[in-house]
Amino acid sequence: MDKECKRLTRRGWPGIIELGKVAGITAKTIGDLVRSIGYEVAILLITTGSPCQDLTSLLANRKGLAGSRSELFFEIPRIHKICVDMFPVRVALMVENVHSMMDDHRDDFSRVLGRNPLLVMAGDLSWVRRPRLYWISWDIVPQGLEKLVDFGVSRMLTVDEGPASVSSVSV
Repeated sequence: MDKECKRLTRRGWPGIIELGKVAGITAKTIGDLVRSIGYEVAILLITTGSPCQDLTSLLANRKGLAGSRSELFFEIPRIHKICVDMFPVRVALMVENVHSMMDDHRDDFSRVLGRNPLLVMAGDLSWVRRPRLYWISWDIVPQGLEKLVDFGVSRMLTVDEGPASVSSVSV
């Protein structure tokens, strides 16, 4: 694991609990984590993403989830299930990846994760300017002028700004 990334993570989130490489996380790892933090959490939110190089439509020789750079995706549902089984609180999941992936790769993600993604214009939330897909394990309930548009393969939250106008994504 990259020592500089670990240093930056520790600086940004003092007290972070590092579990090591995802492929090495076991029920024992999660059980030790549950015992070390006790029952002082109200919800466990797992946020993750897998490498996108084999998914993006920008790469001519992409291999999708069969590619060596994207195979870590399959660790996500495995670890999520362990956490659901071991934590005595609600365990929520948020998985992020590129919007530029091929439709069949997006469909593979949705099939494995059990729901369709939410399309987010990441520039509304962060320094990332490209649209992103988020598979989340909770329901989105529009508030006020917001509405959830369902495209069948993805959903998008919009804000209605008047009789004939809908703004870009606002999540």
